[in-house]
Amino acid sequence: AVIETLLNGLPANLNIPVVIAQHMPEQFLISFAKRLNRIIPLQVKIAERSEVLCGGIVYIVPGHTNTHIIREVTTQKPMFRFTPRKYKEFNAPSIDGLFMSLAEVYQSKAIGVVLTGMGKDGTQGLAAIHRQQGYTIAQDASSSVVYGMPKSAVESGVVKEVVRLREIAGFLVSCLS
Repeated sequence: AVIETLLNGLPANLNIPVVIAQHMPEQFLISFAKRLNRIIPLQVKIAERSEVLCGGIVYIVPGHTNTHIIREVTTQKPMFRFTPRKYKEFNAPSIDGLFMSLAEVYQSKAIGVVLTGMGKDGTQGLAAIHRQQGYTIAQDASSSVVYGMPKSAVESGVVKEVVRLREIAGFLVSCLS
């Protein structure tokens, strides 16, 4: 429901890619992506190996591996790469791993959002985005079902804005202008 709320608030003409790492088993992620694709105005799909990121598409990273974003060698376009690399807080998919690669590829244009959830995954990744002067956002405590992941990020000092769930989509769009 949290991701559905966020995505439904984004405009249908969004011209940047959205990448989601959701702590959910692989088989549920596939049906989750299909359901979201039916009910939100943007295309939603599972990210594929070596797929180039395109604006206006919501990519959900697979649950069987960790996913990085890299620059394709010849075109320099951002694309997905799956990696066996392991991370301290969570794996398959690791939000830290995704965000760290996002920071490297997009640098100051990276935007990272940590939503409700248990644990600390995402904090190190937001720190990488923060170091690159990108924008870092955490869901606020009052709209979080579990304030673990956002709280960890906020307490680490790497979050630029703490935002209520229903306001995150509009806030993200305002960051683009």
